[in-house]
Amino acid sequence: MMQVFKINKPIFDFPPDHPARRFLEAFVECRKTCVGRETEGIDQEWLSEVDGRRHRFSSFAYEWLSFDVELDGWLHDAPQVTESEKRALEAIETMRRLMAECKAAADGNPRIVNMCNQILDTLDLWSECIHRRAE
Repeated sequence: MMQVFKINKPIFDFPPDHPARRFLEAFVECRKTCVGRETEGIDQEWLSEVDGRRHRFSSFAYEWLSFDVELDGWLHDAPQVTESEKRALEAIETMRRLMAECKAAADGNPRIVNMCNQILDTLDLWSECIHRRAE
């Protein structure tokens, strides 16, 4: 079960348009939508130029989305970008590149394209969330 709500409880009290809350809500929805799709016969495979490996959408979702994110910078009102935020920004760039490749490979697989778009939108919100806090 997702612990995102418990870990980030104070953030869910922020206004609905707050960047941290928008990201968390999108992340939870993205995880619900995108993880476990291979069991429904929906998947996409591609050979990545990012790392030279063969990937599957379902493997990407498990590897990159199946964790409980903690927005420590927002929770602790950190004066600078935290180490976890720095790592997240690096990971976001890798995820964006992988999803762009997956989306290109999924031409003709509209359900995967839609999930790629959802992931890319969620990544944009995550990046915005970190950058807005650091302003």
